[in-house]
Amino acid sequence: MKYILITAAVIREAEYLIYRLNNPSKIKIGNKLAISGSIDNKAVKIAITGPGIINAAHAATAAIEQKPPQLIIQTGCAGGFKQAGLKTGDICIASEEIDAQLGIESQGRAYLPQELPFPLYMKNKSEIKSAYPTDLKLSEKFKKILKKKLCDALIMSGKFITVSTVTATDKTAQKHFEAFNCIAENMEGAATAYIALIYNIPFIEIRSISNICGKRDKSEWRLKTALKKSGKAVYEIIKEI
Repeated sequence: MKYILITAAVIREAEYLIYRLNNPSKIKIGNKLAISGSIDNKAVKIAITGPGIINAAHAATAAIEQKPPQLIIQTGCAGGFKQAGLKTGDICIASEEIDAQLGIESQGRAYLPQELPFPLYMKNKSEIKSAYPTDLKLSEKFKKILKKKLCDALIMSGKFITVSTVTATDKTAQKHFEAFNCIAENMEGAATAYIALIYNIPFIEIRSISNICGKRDKSEWRLKTALKKSGKAVYEIIKEI
C-alpha cells in the first residue's frame, strides 16, 4: 500500500497527528521511532528524525530504502522573519529549501557563504547546489486548502532556510533575510528536500511560526500554539489528498 511519510524533528512536533492516527503502531525506521497508522483511510508513517540535517537525512533515506512513500511532508515549528510580515502562529509553506551554511567562505557579506563552484547533484541537466525544490504544484494546491480550512492564521509560501546554528541576534536575522529573501528558518528541511530530490519523491514542507528570528527571547515564543497549528495544517491536507 502506498503511504505518506511525515517527518518531524521531535515528537512534540508530531503529537497532534499521532493522536489522530487510526490504528497507531510504533515501528522503527533507521533505528529511530516512527508511528504508522492511517488518517482518513490514507496510510501514514510519522518518523521522529531527531534535530538537524544529519538526523533528517538519515531518517528520510532509511524510510525510502525500507519502502518508498508517495509523498514526503516535513512539519514542525520554525522561526519566522518579521521582515516578511510573519508573526507567531502563522503557517508557512516552503517554495524552496536553502542550505544557508553551505558554500565558500565569503569576505564580502560577513559569514554568509558564497555559492559552491560545483554541483552536489544533477537533476534533469540542472545543477543542484545549496537550494532544493519543493513540489510547487502541490504546495500551491495545499495553500488554497489551508486558507479555507484555517481562517485564523496567515498562510504564506516562500523560501525557507535551513541552518545548523540557530539565529540568535537581530543582525544575523537581517543578513539572512537580505541574502536569501526567506520567510522562515529551521534545522532539517533542506536535508529532507535534498533526499526527496535524489529519490524523485514529491516533497512539501509546512511549518508554523513559534518565534521570530532574531534576538533569542523565549518569553516571546508561542511553541504550543505553533505545534498545534502545524499539526492541524498537515492533518487537513492529508484529508484532502
